[in-house]
Amino acid sequence: MDKGGPAEVVDFVIKYFGLKKPVIIGYDWGAAIALKMSIKDSRKFSKIIAFHPSFNEEFKDELKGLKTLTLI
Repeated sequence: MDKGGPAEVVDFVIKYFGLKKPVIIGYDWGAAIALKMSIKDSRKFSKIIAFHPSFNEEFKDELKGLKTLTLI
């Protein structure tokens, strides 16, 4: 596996285990990563649970576009 950021690691794990639309749970920085990944590809996860996400305020309008069931 090439060195990559956290999103690439999550993608690798999903592909390695052959997961189809998993539920992702994250806290703090991990929650922000899950939210950003879902904004980029709303079909990747079936649900997102984000506890206390460290999410930059400038992305708040993008969160409105989430099509995945999300608990923040």
